[in-house]
Amino acid sequence: TPVLCIYPSMETLTPESYQERLNAVRARMQELGITHYFYGLSDPHITEFTNAYYRKMEWLNGFSGFEATMVVTQKNAILWTDCIYYLQAKSEVCPGWDIINFDEPNSMTPCDFIKKTRSAVVGYDPLTTPYYSFQELHR
Repeated sequence: TPVLCIYPSMETLTPESYQERLNAVRARMQELGITHYFYGLSDPHITEFTNAYYRKMEWLNGFSGFEATMVVTQKNAILWTDCIYYLQAKSEVCPGWDIINFDEPNSMTPCDFIKKTRSAVVGYDPLTTPYYSFQELHR
């Protein structure tokens, strides 16, 4: 599986620059033949409160919470979070992203979303993607 790593910059961003970054990620995905970029907010130690260096989600869409997973495709940008951070995500995430509450009954999981595509090629950051995410994708 190809690897797509996004390195965050902690400068103050405008919504336009978030869109430019999303477009750049999509262009890189297309270059590498990646259909889905999967990122769960984490670090190599899977700590609850991640260091700023690993906060790629905030760099890409503005979400500063500590519980979320995102999937980017050429057509969709989706952020999943729990009920604690859902309202924060609704207020922080830049336009163009769908936000899903993990805790809602029958809500689709990021892995379910990816598995809907028959021939998905998933990009991820190997330093921050836990093994159990791969297990779920291969079930």
